[in-house]
Amino acid sequence: MTGELSEDGKWQWNGSNWIPAPAISNPNINQDPIASTQQTSIQLNDSVIAGDVTIHQADAHEIAKVVHQSGRCPTCGTPNVALISCESVNCQSVFCFQCMQKYVHGRIILENKLCEEHHKSEVNCLSLDDDFEHWEAQVKLQLKSLIYSETLLKNAPIIRPIGAFTGIGVTGIGLVDDPAFIGLGVIMLITALFFSKIMSGLIGASSKKLAILKQKMPNTNPPERPIIAGRTLPNFTEGSVREFLYENS
Repeated sequence: MTGELSEDGKWQWNGSNWIPAPAISNPNINQDPIASTQQTSIQLNDSVIAGDVTIHQADAHEIAKVVHQSGRCPTCGTPNVALISCESVNCQSVFCFQCMQKYVHGRIILENKLCEEHHKSEVNCLSLDDDFEHWEAQVKLQLKSLIYSETLLKNAPIIRPIGAFTGIGVTGIGLVDDPAFIGLGVIMLITALFFSKIMSGLIGASSKKLAILKQKMPNTNPPERPIIAGRTLPNFTEGSVREFLYENS
């Protein structure tokens, strides 16, 4: 029978000879290409909408990334430049070296790379650091005076009799040998007699000065100052001053 296939399906009878059977076509090949394209488009759109790459609201870093890919500074528009991010952690400004030259050239050079606004703010705050350094030195001096006076007062029972006997001895030398020693001996004797009151007065004066200094501590970290990672403000250089400031906090 013409058109009859062999048992294995590989040969077909043409009426006189067995010839290779024609290949069976895939039913999916005739699928509508337009429908396929539409389906692919829909799937692609769906994947974009659901994916993480969708940008709903671009922030400064995303904009800078796109601009960087085009090789243009988002701040000044200079093409083919390396972009710099402001090192203040609360800022997303992106700029280039040419931008920095406009507000840094001929002025104070800072350790950190900052946008124009934060650079100016940091420069203005440098005087606050100087004020704090001077304040810290005053506090350190008063703390040393306080500790020294407290130590002397603690040892007053030993110091007073020694001072008194020494004063009497010096006065005696003045009476016998040189009158110039009389005044010195009297001063030593009076100091020994009122030693405890003198030390208590010095302790009170130092404590009062420290209380005033504590209230007048300079603020080195105003809201407009850049927030630099790893930097702690105020910058204490004396552990004793830090302890004094926060001992009752």
